[in-house]
Amino acid sequence: MKLSGRFPRRLLRPQTLAHYFTLVVASLSLLAAGSLSTARADDAALNTIRKLAKEGVKCPVYVAQVVKLVKAFPKDAESIIAEAVKDEPPCACEVVQQGIKATTPEGGTPDPKVVASIVAAIVENIQATNPDMVEQLVSCALEVAPDAGPAILNALAGLANGPGGSHQHGQGGPGPAPGTGGNPGISPHPTPKPPPTPPGPVTGVKP
Repeated sequence: MKLSGRFPRRLLRPQTLAHYFTLVVASLSLLAAGSLSTARADDAALNTIRKLAKEGVKCPVYVAQVVKLVKAFPKDAESIIAEAVKDEPPCACEVVQQGIKATTPEGGTPDPKVVASIVAAIVENIQATNPDMVEQLVSCALEVAPDAGPAILNALAGLANGPGGSHQHGQGGPGPAPGTGGNPGISPHPTPKPPPTPPGPVTGVKP
C-alpha cells in the first residue's frame, strides 16, 4: 500500500490524509490490547514520564522533560514519545510536535521515515486506550512534518496488515512458481508418466 510519487498533491494535504489514516486505523483494532512498540527506552526514562504524569505537572513542563529524554535517548525516541502521549493525553499534540523536532538535526527538516516510525509507535501504544486520538495526532505530526504523509500512511497500513504482511521489510510472501499462470497449485514441472509395462510371456500357445 505505497503511494506513488505522482500521487495528486491535493490528496496529500493534511486534512485529506487524516481521513485516509482514519480508514487505515479502523483495521488496527485487531492489534493486541495494550501492545507496545518493539523499541523500548531505558526504564528510568519511562518511569520519569509516568511519574510526571501522575504528578499532574503542566504541559510546558511535561513536554520539556519529554524533549530532554528524547535527546538523552535518541535511539528510544519512539518509545519515549509514545509513552508520553499515552500517559498525558491533554499534552499529546505538543508532545508529538516537540518530540519530532527533538529528533530533527538543528536547521534540518524532519525525516519522513523517523516521523512515520514515531506515529506508528504512538498508534500502537494508544490504540487500546485512546483510539479516537489517532486522527488528531496524525494531523499534529503533519503540521511540523508535512512531507511525512505518505510514509505515515504506509507505516499505519503496515500495522493494519500485521506480522507477516507485505509491509515487512518490503517483501511479501512467495509468489506463484514460474509457468503456473498465477496459480500456485499448478506445478510448472509435471510429474513424468511411468514407462509402459512390457508385456509378459504368453502362455498356452505352442511355438
